[in-house]
Formats: sequence, C-alpha cells, structure tokens
Amino acid sequence: MAPIKKFISDVGKHTDIMTINYQVMNYMIGNFTSATHDAIRWRKEYEARLKFLDSSILWYFKSAAHLDSVHKLASIVRTELALPLRFAFSPHGMGNPTKRIWNVTIPTSGLILYTFATAMCNQITLYGFYPFSEDESHRQIYNHYYENEVIDFQTDTIHEYVKEYRLLEVLNKIGAIRLVTTPCR
Repeated sequence: MAPIKKFISDVGKHTDIMTINYQVMNYMIGNFTSATHDAIRWRKEYEARLKFLDSSILWYFKSAAHLDSVHKLASIVRTELALPLRFAFSPHGMGNPTKRIWNVTIPTSGLILYTFATAMCNQITLYGFYPFSEDESHRQIYNHYYENEVIDFQTDTIHEYVKEYRLLEVLNKIGAIRLVTTPCR
C-alpha cells in the first residue's frame, strides 16, 4: 500500500483502488494491535495513508487464501478508525492467468495489475516499470518511488523483471500503453 500524499505531483491524488499485499496487510494489523513505540509510530503513518484513501477500495488481489487477514484489517479500519474505506479480495488469485498470458514464471504485482487493468481501462499509463538500478543518466533507481531500497533486478530470482519490461516496451511501441520511465518530479 504505497503512500500517495507526499507524491501527488507525480502519481496524482485521486485513487479509486489501492492494492495491498499480504506482508503489508499483516504488518498493518500487527501495528494496529501492538502498543510498542515503533508500532504506534507506524500506526500513525498507516492511519494517515488510509484516511487519505477516503472511500476508495483497498484490494487484496492475490487470492482468498488470506481472507482472515482481510477481515481483521477491515474490522480495524471500520470499528477503530471509523473510515469509509471499502475492501475487496479476489477469490482466485490473478497470478496464474497472468503467468499464462505473458509466459512468465512468477509475475510481479505490477504485471498482474496491468493485466487486470486491460479489461477495465481505455488508457493505461505505467510509471516506474524500469528493471535497472540506474537510468540513462546514471542516477540510482530505487525499487519503489516511496522507499530507498535498491534491488539488483538482474540477479533477483523471484521475478523476471527484464522480461516483463521488454513486454511492456513492445506494448508501449504499438500504443497499447504509455510507459513512463523518466524521473519523478
């Protein structure tokens, strides 16, 4: 669940759907149910992110295997925080269909969500799909726009970042998507 408020000039401020993964969902639940100093600090951060989403949909798109965690987080958001956020989950994960469509072993969340968006959106612009640690100007690129984590995309054994990027480059060339790889403001 990426932060938006600090990055409005780059990612916009209107959000209808925000995705969340299992790791972040459980991290949030732990922080909302713990009284440690670190948990309280993160609770405030996550509460601010959730408030900013207003009545958007928070979507766990991987599968219904972790539905208990979705219910726990929804309960916290609705009862303790009294926020109008809505929740959604996918009864069947979208990873397998994405694997078959694009012929990748384990698709990234980005490719899974792009695949889903093609069924619903007339125009798709992708930001930050660039699997290299440096851009053409030799500036360091982080894994996510909101954190200072560097990943060696060439040696990561989980995802096929470069293969996915090459697929997206082809889609960009034929006008099926707009792929933005220039730096954020």
